[in-house]
Formats: sequence, C-alpha cells, structure tokens
Amino acid sequence: MRNSNKHRIIQLMDVALNISVHITVYVGACSWDKAVELANEKLVATLKNDHMDIYSAGKYQRIDNKSKDKYKFEVCTKKLPQPVNVAKLSNQEKEALLLDERYMTTFNDYRSVNWNISDVYKMLRNLYPDKSEFHLSSLAYRIDEL
Repeated sequence: MRNSNKHRIIQLMDVALNISVHITVYVGACSWDKAVELANEKLVATLKNDHMDIYSAGKYQRIDNKSKDKYKFEVCTKKLPQPVNVAKLSNQEKEALLLDERYMTTFNDYRSVNWNISDVYKMLRNLYPDKSEFHLSSLAYRIDEL
C-alpha cells in the first residue's frame, strides 16, 4: 500500500548518441495508480534551440534553459558495441542480442553533466546540420512519492 497522495513523475529520454535526459513531467496530488497511468501515457518530447516541448496526457509543457529543476542531462560512459541492423537478424539472433550484456547499461554507467538545453542543441546541430529540432524517445520512467 502506497502512503503518499503526491507524486513526481520523471521520464528518462534518449537524446542521441550517448546522451540522455531526465525530465520531470508531473508533480502533483494523485493516487499511486493514477501516477502509474500518467507515467505510461504517450509522451512526445522535442528538443529545440533553447527549450523542450513536452506533450503528455493531453497537456503541454515548455521547459527552457532556466528550468534547471525540471531536467538533467547525463552521458553514458560505457563503451558500447556498434549498433546492429536487427532487420537482418533471425529471431534467435534477436533473442541473443537482447541478452547480450555488452549492450546493457546500469545507473553506474551514467554521469551527470551540467549542460543546458542550448548546449545540447548546439552539439546536435553540429552533428546533424539539416535538422532544426530533435525528437526524444522515452526509455523509462520513475515515480517518486513526495
């Protein structure tokens, strides 16, 4: 049985390469079950020049450089193998790939960095000059009881 009726939902989003970001998408009063439901809602996040647009559970949120309490970038320090084209793999090879520890990371493999949204945007624009915005994909979520 959960004791608190106030929760914070933090989404872990993949940015690009070895960069990810933790984004606080909700803080408020709700039951644990409602927090889980909200965390599982489809989330659309776009990184732009000086902000991120977040759409989740029918709500819009704009997070800018000044909102440092709402996001935290980190980098993976583990050397990962080259990506694999899974479309060319058999089902047995796909299963083996899912269990391959060389591709798995833990919390210890990540290091927080003091970057703001504009810093990351500039890095991505240098790598992908034809793009003006970057869509983030959700990796996981965490719910904190407050």
